[in-house]
Amino acid sequence: MLSHSQTSPVLYGQLPATYDLVADRWVPGGRVSPDGTRYAWVEFSSQGSDFHVHVTDVATGRDRVLNLPTGNWGLLAFTTAGLYVNTTYPEVGAAPGLWLVNPDSGARQTIFSDSAVQSMSGQVAWIADRNNADTLAGPPGMGVANNEIKGRDVNTAVTTTWMYRPGSDLYVGAAANGTIVVSGRDLTSSYLWVLTSPGQPNR
Repeated sequence: MLSHSQTSPVLYGQLPATYDLVADRWVPGGRVSPDGTRYAWVEFSSQGSDFHVHVTDVATGRDRVLNLPTGNWGLLAFTTAGLYVNTTYPEVGAAPGLWLVNPDSGARQTIFSDSAVQSMSGQVAWIADRNNADTLAGPPGMGVANNEIKGRDVNTAVTTTWMYRPGSDLYVGAAANGTIVVSGRDLTSSYLWVLTSPGQPNR
C-alpha cells in the first residue's frame, strides 16, 4: 500500500513503516541504509509484473527510481555493499536468484542464480531448498515443498545447512544477528522453530 509520512519533509513509500534510528523518525520504506540517511522501497505495479525499486533521501525527501529490468523485484537488505534484491511472485514466493544493486547508479551484479533467497542477515543469504533424499510426502500446495534451510555467505559462497526436516515445507520468517525463525508444516501440523546455530532448533 502506497503511503506517505506526516512529518516534513514528506516521505513516500510502502507500508509497513521502518524506524530510522539515525534520523529519529519513521519512514515508509522497507530497508534503511546503514548510516540512516536513505531508505529503499518497492513500488508495486497494479499489473503485477513491473515493480520499481526506489531510493529516498531522508533529509530532503528526494526520491529516485533505479533503472532495473522489468521484474517482480523484492528488497531483502540495504547494506554498505548496496541493495540485495530478489524476485518474488504471489502464492509462489521467491524465485531463484540474488542480485546486488548499486543504490546510486542502479548497476546490478548477479551474486548467484541457483537458489531462492527468503531473507538476508548481515552477509548471509537464507535459502529454502529441497533435499531430494526425502521420501516422505510433503504438505499440499503450489510448487515443491522446501524441506531444508541453508545459510550462504554472499562473500565466500560457503553454504551451511541449518535445518532439514523430511516431509515438511519450511520458510525463513525472520533473521537477525545470527538467529533465524523458521516456520514449517507437514501433513498433520504446523510449527515454529528458532535456531541460533546449525542443526539446533528450539520451539
